[in-house]
Amino acid sequence: MVASAREMAQTETFRRMTRLPPEVRDKLDAVLVPNPSTGRTRLAWLQREATAITPSAILAEIGKLTVLRASARLEPRAVGVTAFTVDDALSILDEELFSGGPRPPVACVVEDVALGSARATRE
Repeated sequence: MVASAREMAQTETFRRMTRLPPEVRDKLDAVLVPNPSTGRTRLAWLQREATAITPSAILAEIGKLTVLRASARLEPRAVGVTAFTVDDALSILDEELFSGGPRPPVACVVEDVALGSARATRE
C-alpha cells in the first residue's frame, strides 16, 4: 500500500511539474545545484536550522526568508537583505540568490533601518 501511494505521488508530482513554465522549472532545478564557493545546494542551506538564539542566527533566518521571497518572483524588482555591511549583503545575494551568476546592478541601498519603522511604513 505504501509503495502504491508513493508511486501515485510521484506520478502526480511529475504531472504537475510538466505543466509549469520552463522558467519556473529552471528555478526549481537551480535549488539543487551546489554553490561552487560553499559546496552546498541552496536547498541544503535553506533546510539548515538555527542552532542558537543569537542576533546572527536570527539575521541568517531573515536572510533565508529574503532569498525565498525574491526567488518566488521570476523577475524580482526589489530584494532586501539584512546584513551588517553592504559588502556582506552583496555576498549573501551572490552566494545564495544568484549562485555565482550575474547579479543585476544595485539601484539603491538603504542603511540603518530600524525594523519597527520599516514595518510601520509597509502597512
